[in-house]
Amino acid sequence: MKPFRFGVAIDATTREELIARARQAEDFGYSTLHAFDHIGSVMAPFTSLAIAAEATKTIRLGSLVFGNDFRHPAMLAWEAATLDVLSGGRLELGLGTGYWKADYEQTGEADIVSVNIKTTPDGGFDMHSLSAESAIEKVGWVRELLGERFSQTELNALIIVVEITDNRLAFAQKIHDEWFGALSPQQILESPSCLIGSVDQIVDDMMMRRERYGFSYISIFGEHMQKFAPVVARLSGT
Repeated sequence: MKPFRFGVAIDATTREELIARARQAEDFGYSTLHAFDHIGSVMAPFTSLAIAAEATKTIRLGSLVFGNDFRHPAMLAWEAATLDVLSGGRLELGLGTGYWKADYEQTGEADIVSVNIKTTPDGGFDMHSLSAESAIEKVGWVRELLGERFSQTELNALIIVVEITDNRLAFAQKIHDEWFGALSPQQILESPSCLIGSVDQIVDDMMMRRERYGFSYISIFGEHMQKFAPVVARLSGT
């Protein structure tokens, strides 16, 4: 069983904000700083990650994820290799088919596989794909494709909802009413893409999900970085 580690995705708008948040993530104990690869983001990912590398010492640098159609593969490899060298070997290269395509594609060569929400052709989300049953199915696909390599592969989950609360069912009901209508409150609490509850409850949920699905590498969005830090402190490396 692989130890827990955590990534955080940030979308800064200034150099000062980028540096401050990168250093904060490192201080909180996050394993990886992720950059987005969306045309609508203020900052491009490679340049942002290079600045973050210069401002930090140990945190790894990743993409969430580089869109397959945006760059020629040779140019992407060149940029990635350069950043890896300049950062002292800290790059985690994440590749995806792009926002408008299916959930993910697995070629059998990756050592980290991310299991996330499925998007629809019109740019929406298939909320059913966040269910526990869907996660079991997706992990099954990865296991089948990787065969003997599955045990050496790190499974990553992007957490869409993070809420530290003593009334987890009430918050799950709120999320159901406002966003996740396709899933019941109980299904939301069981979803590997949601972490709702006290720090102790979330720690217990993550331990169970690692045992059930294999998720040991957990990524969150930047707005949740501070409130999720106690969980990172409890579980990183365990």
